[in-house]
Amino acid sequence: VRPPGGRARGEGVCSHCGAFMVAHKKANWKHPKYTCGTNHQFGGCKGYGVNEPDIMRYVVDSLEAKFLDPKHIAQLELEAVKLEAELVAGQKQTNHLATISKLDKLIANAEINLAMIPQNRVQGILNKIADWEIEKAKTQKAILDCGVPPSEELRQTLKYINEPARTPGCSA
Repeated sequence: VRPPGGRARGEGVCSHCGAFMVAHKKANWKHPKYTCGTNHQFGGCKGYGVNEPDIMRYVVDSLEAKFLDPKHIAQLELEAVKLEAELVAGQKQTNHLATISKLDKLIANAEINLAMIPQNRVQGILNKIADWEIEKAKTQKAILDCGVPPSEELRQTLKYINEPARTPGCSA
């Protein structure tokens, strides 16, 4: 029912009967004309029609009115700011997780090496482990303060890292 040749075919409908508009182009016409599909196929409709340039101008005007409207632009800007904030918060969470991972390794290695350290240096190592554990707790809190709800993966990671460190060969 819709011959090729029209850029807007299948998009417009007749304002009288609601049928799709159909593109027609004659050899001496510069642009296709769209007429009611019911009238084209069966007759009976009023045969309303519109030239393609008029349709394209209407489409462009409608898009410009919608997307160049200051309210719409303000809404898009707010959405962009919100998305950027979510990205920044997500990156902060990722950085905090990397810090926690590094601290976990330092704590685990210090606990393993504690048995090999001379007695006079043990208290210094214990103090350093305590500092790392405080930094880890602060970093865990910072993750939750990033402003983005933690994903399930992040929740599981926080649950795992909150468990006491397990030193190989030791039972808890």
